[in-house]
Amino acid sequence: MRGQLERILDWVEEAKSREESPAERVSRLRGEERIPIAIATHMQIVLTGDGSTNGNGDIQKSWKSVTHWATELGFKLSS
Repeated sequence: MRGQLERILDWVEEAKSREESPAERVSRLRGEERIPIAIATHMQIVLTGDGSTNGNGDIQKSWKSVTHWATELGFKLSS
């Protein structure tokens, strides 16, 4: 999920940026109003919980919201 989320951030920003952490990028892009607040919150949940082995449903729901938002705007998810 984290790698795919970084690709979504690259797509939103139209550039690859690795000088900031993904969480910092989400916060900045939210502040620039390029990511809606609700989606930024879901992204933060994914970033905080990524790598969890407990199968947390909140992470999956948040990821689904993020990917739905991105694909609605034209992002192509990789398999």
